[in-house]
Amino acid sequence: MASEGGRVKGLDKVKARLAAIRKRITTSNEEALLELGEEMRTRMKAAAPVDTGKLRDSIKVEKKGGGITVGPRGVDYAGYVEFGTSRSPAQPYIRPVVQWAKANAPKRFRKSVEGAISE
Repeated sequence: MASEGGRVKGLDKVKARLAAIRKRITTSNEEALLELGEEMRTRMKAAAPVDTGKLRDSIKVEKKGGGITVGPRGVDYAGYVEFGTSRSPAQPYIRPVVQWAKANAPKRFRKSVEGAISE
């Protein structure tokens, strides 16, 4: 990259390469996020107590803006199961999965970024 009259040779190529890397990182991170969400859904379903199966079957992954939400949808008693009531003990099925995700997500995204950069 020699300078020629105030211009740097090869700068356009560098900019194009960085733009391509940025696009690959964005795509791979979106894929990693959805994969993480699906694994969280699977783990929540496995941990959810089953009486009728309605709670377990209501656990969904939804894309929201640049992120996702994972959890039960349309079941008004989901919080009572998670946290318990005066008559029923807590049966956590969301919080343990969220803790697992907090511990494992950074590694997944780091691998995702490393893979996108090395392509």
